[in-house]
Amino acid sequence: MTKYKPPKNPVKTREAMPLTRKTKKGTEIICPFCKPGHPIIPTQPTPCGTEIQIKAVQYIITQGTAKKNNVICMKCHKGTGGEMVACQNGFIHTFDCAPGTVVLSQEPKYNKMAARVFKLPTKIRNVIEKRMGEVKEIAEIDASGNQTGNILGYFFYKNDV
Repeated sequence: MTKYKPPKNPVKTREAMPLTRKTKKGTEIICPFCKPGHPIIPTQPTPCGTEIQIKAVQYIITQGTAKKNNVICMKCHKGTGGEMVACQNGFIHTFDCAPGTVVLSQEPKYNKMAARVFKLPTKIRNVIEKRMGEVKEIAEIDASGNQTGNILGYFFYKNDV
């Protein structure tokens, strides 16, 4: 039996949501085109030629549209300088416009130990941060993006990327 090789420039494609099947080890992704269905594994060829693609998609607001609609970046508080994407209830640039400023996708779990570590001398704090992650202080921000002066809490931040 020879392995199927997809053509370089296919004329048409068909797409369908893959099926799932629960197993003892977890959940399998099943080919929606074949009867009976067989498992599909990303990056591995299948006998029927079906491949699974996983991709992240984000909608971009062009620089011209952002300027025309007076869209302001939540990180750098500027409305010019490039394309933007939606983030929570506002917009941020597609590049790192304010290095050191992180917009979290969800509110972190505050940690009392992180609050204590934040107040330690720098040398001791650095030793603990190597193991636990960097201690971040979360300040409250009003609707216009200015800090109110209230501290909401502290947490250990580990950059996973």
